[in-house]
Amino acid sequence: FQTTTLPFSTSFDCGSADNLQWQFNHDKRAGAPKWGFDAAPSPPAYHSKGCSLNFNTNSGGTNGGSSNGNYSKSSFACPDAKPKSSKVGVEGSAFAPAIDARGLADDAAVRVSFMLAGKWGQGTGANFSLYLSKDGGANFSQFGSVVTGKSVLWQRVYADVPGVAGKVFRIALHFVTTGCENNADQTGPFIDDLRVHLNNCKVDADCDDKNLCTKDTCDAVKAQCNNA
Repeated sequence: FQTTTLPFSTSFDCGSADNLQWQFNHDKRAGAPKWGFDAAPSPPAYHSKGCSLNFNTNSGGTNGGSSNGNYSKSSFACPDAKPKSSKVGVEGSAFAPAIDARGLADDAAVRVSFMLAGKWGQGTGANFSLYLSKDGGANFSQFGSVVTGKSVLWQRVYADVPGVAGKVFRIALHFVTTGCENNADQTGPFIDDLRVHLNNCKVDADCDDKNLCTKDTCDAVKAQCNNA
């Protein structure tokens, strides 16, 4: 399989060849929400004017030149084949390209970050989690959970990626609901400007996350950024 190296970054631009490196595992029912790329804004605004990666209802059509469909509706309601009172949930995963970290030192610290927007009831029937494979994508286990129970305007989310030095690893974004009867007024997650990089720094300026709401500092002893 195709691999990339650190640092890895993508803005999910419409029609970008980088989008074709992503793979998806979808609910196969007609009308079920899916991960995909499109230029639909996460209400009430875009992070950028281009496409984002998002999980919501498939409305058909094209997607800025990529081959993964156009998911432009701002909800992740029940599939068409099920009534709105259905307790059957929906689920989907988006798999980033495999990253070759076999040249990293054993103590290297790796971090993933991305811009996030959307709305869902985390832990109350809907869960957005990060999964990690350390064998190139054969086996995955959860390493992070993204909590939101209300509408999220664009903000940067961080997670340390554990134990990947010397490995070929892959990150997956996973969204699942236990039921779909209350999903119609939700949006699901919207992702933009995703980065996987070494968490190393020398001065505070190395840690600038371009977010005016966080204080960006460098722990000079550990050479690690803190964005709080």
